Amino acid sequence: MTAAAAGVSDAPVLAVAPSKALILASVPRGMRRTPDQQAFLRALREDPEVLGLRYDGYGNLLRVTQVIAWAADWKTMCSRPTIAGICARIGLSKATAKRWVRWLREHCACRKLHPCRSSGM
Repeated sequence: MTAAAAGVSDAPVLAVAPSKALILASVPRGMRRTPDQQAFLRALREDPEVLGLRYDGYGNLLRVTQVIAWAADWKTMCSRPTIAGICARIGLSKATAKRWVRWLREHCACRKLHPCRSSGM
């Protein structure tokens, strides 16, 4: 029985894992990747800019950040959750989720982990 008759493609796999060089090249200058999600969340919780937020804002930021961190690919540490996905997981409004994702991009988190951009964020 041939591969085609068995319903199995003999074409090369198109979804090839990115090389380490490609992953490192995707991190913008001045930023660095964190080794894992826990390190990213710990660094964020200890950041002076984050500690200066109001209590409610601090909580919302950490909840949004946890969804982003736990959605990260373990190999690339790149995360692409959509705003709708963030809202569904933690119950925030779309505007609030967008505000905190934007805050993360503009402030301290960008120095620690480059959240890969997608059309949903």
